[in-house]
Amino acid sequence: MNLQTEKARIKDELDAINDVRLIKAIRELLNYAKQSTEERLLKPFTKQQLVKRALASEKDIAAGRTTTLKQLRKEVKNW
Repeated sequence: MNLQTEKARIKDELDAINDVRLIKAIRELLNYAKQSTEERLLKPFTKQQLVKRALASEKDIAAGRTTTLKQLRKEVKNW
């Protein structure tokens, strides 16, 4: 089946749909498909998320759960 035939088939099926929730779900899927990979992966943090991450980081530092730059460089070589 070629692309034009498949698109026409999908359009016919869409015309038969009367479920608003399904139409909204399809719209969300189309919007998602339009986004670049970068936009999908890089979503901004909310203020609450950022504060939570910062507090967790401070606890890790206080507990000694850190990596030195030297250790990180060694680790990166094995990636």
